[in-house]
Amino acid sequence: MNIDTGIIDNIIKDSEKNLKLLEIMYSNINGKPYKHIESEIGYTSSIKEMIIKNINLSKKIRTILYGVKNNTHKYMAFDIIVDNLNNISLLNLL
Repeated sequence: MNIDTGIIDNIIKDSEKNLKLLEIMYSNINGKPYKHIESEIGYTSSIKEMIIKNINLSKKIRTILYGVKNNTHKYMAFDIIVDNLNNISLLNLL
């Protein structure tokens, strides 16, 4: 496996983990499970598209972060934002 593939695999794993965190937040706040579609970020996206999607997601999560009262949910949202920022930095290395 080359470095580029390793970086992309790591980003996909982070995306899957972050989706689970969002599902937990949603179900805790709304009392019902969240049904989602498959992630749009994957091997078929260009690097530029992946960077833009991570930036946009971070903006949305930041908006959610401001409205969340539960500290656990705040930490989960913060974790997602940090992962996205780290992934953007890694994508810029490709």
